[in-house]
Amino acid sequence: MKRVITIVFVSAIIFSLRTGASALDTTGQLTVGAFTDFEAYYSLQYGKGSLGHGWDFFVGGGFIKQFGYMISLGIGYRGPNVEIGGLGFKFVWNPVIKENFSMDIMPSVTFVANSESGKLTYPGFDAFSTGLDVEFNILASKSFQPFIVIGFFACYDHSIKEFSWNLPIRFGGLVPVRGKVEFLMQLGWTPAQDVVWFHSERLISAGLNVGATDFLEVITEVGYEFTAKDFFVTMGLIYAI
Repeated sequence: MKRVITIVFVSAIIFSLRTGASALDTTGQLTVGAFTDFEAYYSLQYGKGSLGHGWDFFVGGGFIKQFGYMISLGIGYRGPNVEIGGLGFKFVWNPVIKENFSMDIMPSVTFVANSESGKLTYPGFDAFSTGLDVEFNILASKSFQPFIVIGFFACYDHSIKEFSWNLPIRFGGLVPVRGKVEFLMQLGWTPAQDVVWFHSERLISAGLNVGATDFLEVITEVGYEFTAKDFFVTMGLIYAI
């Protein structure tokens, strides 16, 4: 889906004082040019008697038509504590774009929070996460378009010599409703190191994306994460030129 400037009010899927804002949408090509794409996310999540907020910002552009980059910054807070969750960089490569099928490959590296100063936690630049997301979209049917996203991420904190990994997997589908209205649904599962697979992060969400104009898309999403018992709600705007 075409994206250039995104301003999204979005929920955090898992937010125990860390950002991870995510909108229920499929990946699209970045417009060719330096700093042509901008995204901003606001996350709101409620679970275990507390309310969490977060912001994620992205700026990027396309080197060529099917290959670009994004720079990210994540900030969140819960109660009096604030966290700069990560400073990241990723490539967005669309090697296959056909009428009935598309594939997107997104390698990334992010410096993650591991240093503290009062109530602020921030990246100390000796802890980082690196990984890869691969997305497949089946576009053969006009009534239902399934997608799957498979990733692998490894994190290493040099200060405490600690290594961890997780394997996020998302299954979903897009249903064109009428005109520029799309209904999306998704199931997610994130097996991780030293976690019983059945007790890993599991979520379900659904949303409605509406193309208000040729340049403006409105996004909504509601969902629930079973392991942490967190509810989240998503509202968003995508502006593409």
